[in-house]
Amino acid sequence: MAAIYSDAEIDALLRERKRLGRDWQARVNLREKRGQVERQLDLGGADGTMFRLIVRRNESDPTDFSAILAVDDQRLDRFFILRRCDGPSHRHRNAIEGDSFRDFHIHEATERYQLAGFREDGFAQPTNRYGDADGALRCLFADAHFAPPDDQPIQLCWWRNNMTTTSVEQEFHTGIAAEIRLEPDGFERYQVATPFMFDDGDCFVIVLKCVNGCWVFSDEGHTMMRAHFDCGIDMDEYEPGADRRQDAIANVLRRHQLDIGHGDLTVSVRDGRYGEALFDLIQAIDQVYSAASL
Repeated sequence: MAAIYSDAEIDALLRERKRLGRDWQARVNLREKRGQVERQLDLGGADGTMFRLIVRRNESDPTDFSAILAVDDQRLDRFFILRRCDGPSHRHRNAIEGDSFRDFHIHEATERYQLAGFREDGFAQPTNRYGDADGALRCLFADAHFAPPDDQPIQLCWWRNNMTTTSVEQEFHTGIAAEIRLEPDGFERYQVATPFMFDDGDCFVIVLKCVNGCWVFSDEGHTMMRAHFDCGIDMDEYEPGADRRQDAIANVLRRHQLDIGHGDLTVSVRDGRYGEALFDLIQAIDQVYSAASL
């Protein structure tokens, strides 16, 4: 079987500079798959080669992920995989060498595996260069000479939701209020400063955070805590018809399709609609507290 690419050609493709524009996150395409999320970005290299970047992650297993670089070749009816950085969710065996392991590992396209009739990326080596999906993407970017904008951190959670703080704040300003801003508060977590407040002057407590790879807005239990201490409301002891204020709160939760969980009011961001999700939570906080104060 002839090799599609020699080792020298594979090395040249990896070394070809791949510049990511400032809008690279907004250009990522989503592919919905049962049980996993996959993002793809097609981009050109400095020498005119067309590449595809693929990032995927299992929703149920945080160790099951891949960051992949492939090249578009007209001789094939598929993309040729140059490099793949995997998590340790499975055992890998090198068919030619005979060794096997279960660890974080990097698949490399090789000429010898193509000539032997195996998949081009059938050879892999264990690595300690990363320990999560974000690290795998950074590792791939370094090995394949990607050039992302200097001021944009590489975070897989952003890939999954096309999020940049600037674009999200603009959405807030256009759809809700110009005073809203995001304030970094740790890894993949932001305090959302808004002009909305309770009757004592305290502002609504709202955070935007990444939970299991998905962005959510949450009051982190603050609204129900205020309802309990200010108004004596305890939804843990809710019995329909026993208290009109509790009934009113339950109606608010149903109307906004909220699960009170451990006391948190939480709204998930769907299809990148951050403004819609934030507005929904702001309304829910206001209506829950108003119902508690009846």
